[in-house]
Amino acid sequence: MKKYIPILVIAIACNSEKKPEVHASNESIDSSTVKAHSIEDSQFVDLPNSQYAHYVYDSTLAVDLLHYEYTDLWDLDEDGIKDTICFISNGGAHAYYHLEVGLSTVAQRIEFPIIYTDFPYPEEIQHSNEIGEYLPAFVVHDFDADGLNEIYLNINHHFAPEDEELERMGLKGKQLLVDYTGKGLVLKDF
Repeated sequence: MKKYIPILVIAIACNSEKKPEVHASNESIDSSTVKAHSIEDSQFVDLPNSQYAHYVYDSTLAVDLLHYEYTDLWDLDEDGIKDTICFISNGGAHAYYHLEVGLSTVAQRIEFPIIYTDFPYPEEIQHSNEIGEYLPAFVVHDFDADGLNEIYLNINHHFAPEDEELERMGLKGKQLLVDYTGKGLVLKDF
């Protein structure tokens, strides 16, 4: 079954003598070829990781929000069942995504509503010394060599919580790890 994602294309004719015209179309396209249209150069840009992307209606905002839901890649709690790492868009033109984690051992998803990234695309590394000040933004890796993967997030951007808010959460920086401890997920400094 093919999934379809609606695309809205708006073209504005800029002419000082006329009011701008707005043309909209609501076309459905195959999600395996999801593309964002650039009006200026009429080129198409691939949506990264489109196989994990889908829209979910948010009744509070009354819009569809882009979600990246990684359900078949990592076991975070070592029970042999793949867990879910989900990033939910804020709906902005330059979207930021907050983290939700669904562990197979916990009935509800664990939300991190103020931990945002603007690059919810997993990157692979071989060693933790590959982590820079700004990039990568999202990595799942066994950083502490305990046999369990941790989620690394770099939130060093202008939409990140203020330092004081991070301090109240017991954090000192903007490079974070989400780690499973046997009792649940813990957010800590990288």
